[in-house]
Amino acid sequence: MLKTQLRERPWTVVALETCAAVLVVVGALATSCVNLSYPPGATRDGGGGFVAHLQTGAACTKNGECRSGFCSDGYCCTEKCDGTCVTCGRAGSEGRCVLAEAGSDPHDSCPDEGVASCGKNGACDGTGSCQIYPIGTICADARCQVQQIVLVSRCTASGACMPGTQQPCYPFLCDDTGTKCRTSCVDNSVCANGITCANSVCGQKALGTACADGTECVSGFCAQGVCCTEACSGLCHSCGLKGSEGACTLVPAGVPPTPAAACATTAAATCGMDGTCDGVGACRLYLAGTPCSATTCSSAMLRPAAACDGKNSCQLPAVSTCGGYTCDTATTCKTTCATDSECASPSVCDQGACGGLLAQYFRQSNLSDLAFSRTDATINFNWGAGSPSPLLDARNFSVRWRGKLTARFTEPYTFYAATDDGERLSIGGKLVIDHFVLKPALPEDVTTPIMLTAGKPVDIILEYFEGGGPPASAALSWSSPSEPKAIIPTSALAPQ
Repeated sequence: MLKTQLRERPWTVVALETCAAVLVVVGALATSCVNLSYPPGATRDGGGGFVAHLQTGAACTKNGECRSGFCSDGYCCTEKCDGTCVTCGRAGSEGRCVLAEAGSDPHDSCPDEGVASCGKNGACDGTGSCQIYPIGTICADARCQVQQIVLVSRCTASGACMPGTQQPCYPFLCDDTGTKCRTSCVDNSVCANGITCANSVCGQKALGTACADGTECVSGFCAQGVCCTEACSGLCHSCGLKGSEGACTLVPAGVPPTPAAACATTAAATCGMDGTCDGVGACRLYLAGTPCSATTCSSAMLRPAAACDGKNSCQLPAVSTCGGYTCDTATTCKTTCATDSECASPSVCDQGACGGLLAQYFRQSNLSDLAFSRTDATINFNWGAGSPSPLLDARNFSVRWRGKLTARFTEPYTFYAATDDGERLSIGGKLVIDHFVLKPALPEDVTTPIMLTAGKPVDIILEYFEGGGPPASAALSWSSPSEPKAIIPTSALAPQ
């Protein structure tokens, strides 16, 4: 496809106050004051300056800077992305609205309801919802009265605070804090009735007391290094958990078992066991949202980072294009360009943006006898007494431009066609200008306002013909309440 070699450069932009509203021919090109008081694709930033349309994934501070119309989490984003536990700023997926990583809360949408509630803990869970306190988290302290202790309460899988089990302090009594059983003595006063203190022990060791063998314990069982109510040999069970010493209890979610080898850690890429317990008596799989493969960019295609689904599977996200750009690194797309080589064909580079429209140039004024095709950065040409190419007769040719148009504001847009001779314009499949007849470039043909949605591409087709004497010219502009009147910029156009 002929591209750079045949592409015309856009008209030079000249400020309104410095020239008359007429065409001033300079060589084969021309300058114009019509519709070009601002640089193509620029918008006022409130301070008299200009902000260009930015590509998805580029850093931004406000919606109007972005081609998509959305600036979320500091990046030009494909959509609004302000919901619970989603973000456009996740590393490796900048510019795409994806699930926030487990443990983060980019929009402060997960309040911490307090550990006593066993409810939300102030972070996202990696699946688009708020985390609740992990299974087994202590939600109420232990309490001890005389010689009976109620062990700590723990959070359940359903988010309830389950009261702790009761167990005797025998042969000891509760300590003075009222929160635990004594485990040593200096005299008989801290031993149960009839028990004598000898060698700092009231007879045998009480539940929860450190031990090396079951014979030391009043219960006859020593498990996980403490006297226990039972042998406690099940997977992800322990008698040595802080706050539940002496009771065979499920190991909380995220805590390694004893021995640790019982839940051997696998690589995150497998989404298998993460080396801890799940809180319900089994080894835990990597949590949903855990990264299992890195972002990759190749041949202008971006595959965002993949994440585990919490069910032993790595969920690969859909591959997307770089939006007309090539890859910048092995993990990122370019967001600006300096040359056509930094754009993915058939897009071209103009004013730092990749885009444009596919253009078919015909030898006849009735859109027949195709001479060549190329990509044009914008529709902003004045061929004067010449033609776009030696392949075309300066007095008899036609052009069809087609592609996608993306607005960055959700509001009504007006389109202005200035051609010599005639043109037809379709937006979103609807014919909005039908003036395919011999006429001068001025006055312009103007549409009624057309509602466009920010970031939503629509089809655009402009058909143009030259069928008389010189000059030959074609320019297509737009405006909206937020978009100054200007030639439709490359950054708003795509040749797909």
